[in-house]
Amino acid sequence: MVLLINPQYKEQDEGEWNEPIPHIGQAYIASFYRKHGGIVKLLDANYYGWDNKRLLSEIELYMDECKLIGISAYTPTWKYVKELVNMIRDSYPEVHITIGGYHPTLFSEQALTEAKGVNSIIIGEGEITFTELAQCIHKGISWKGVEGIAYRTQDGIHKNKCRKFVENLDEFPFPARDYLNDINQTVPICASRGCYSNCSFCSISSFYNGNGRKKFRMRSAKNIVDEIEILFQQYGNKEYWFVDDNFLSATRFNRNYVIEFAEEIKKRKLDLHFHLACRADEITEDNVSILVEIGLKSVMVGIESA
Repeated sequence: MVLLINPQYKEQDEGEWNEPIPHIGQAYIASFYRKHGGIVKLLDANYYGWDNKRLLSEIELYMDECKLIGISAYTPTWKYVKELVNMIRDSYPEVHITIGGYHPTLFSEQALTEAKGVNSIIIGEGEITFTELAQCIHKGISWKGVEGIAYRTQDGIHKNKCRKFVENLDEFPFPARDYLNDINQTVPICASRGCYSNCSFCSISSFYNGNGRKKFRMRSAKNIVDEIEILFQQYGNKEYWFVDDNFLSATRFNRNYVIEFAEEIKKRKLDLHFHLACRADEITEDNVSILVEIGLKSVMVGIESA
């Protein structure tokens, strides 16, 4: 058994765009790991409002069987991640702790230096890397050859070869929805990953770049609406939040993307509301009109430089 943990971000401002929602990256990792026979428990402290002390009490419930704990980390949450790692390590010296996300990916040497209780770091996207790491640990074999990780050696910090991205995002199973228990919940949806641009102030390009990998990939309109339809039918949720860094990036690669998405929504007669983020220069009157017709309620607009 493994645990996937998202610590609380205490400085998070209140407001519509800061409503706590389940961590979709960990939800994808969980569903991929389950698809390959693994058992995983999601503990999203930020979603539930747990501080580290409360979170540790939840972790304790599973430690008789748990061999691996994965923790997500962003720069604003880094101090809470370090605190949590120390708390877990003091109580459970044998468990393997791995961390992933933007901060450890971009600052892996610093992260391993500052968080002494961490055994490994997952660099970049985590579905395959975490699954392979967990399989090695559960089999009792060396995990140090897994692509896409970093760890300490006697000579310093070692980074393994970067893992290539899965090019076709439709191949991933839909993310785990362990937290869906309220029809009024806002549900996160990820339609694409990365960004085609290279703004100097943004971490997205650095996170997704390197090793000849595409910086931007998108799901098909049909695949996205397949997921929404399942959520709509099984749980009744009507409010969705596209967590894409730039939802309209897809229109640069497929001019009919918005039309195809709208046609899928209309064909299935889905009555929903949704929110998204995009670049200012991607917005057109035609695209916005089409999206408003099928339920668009708000847009977070970024003012980019490149």
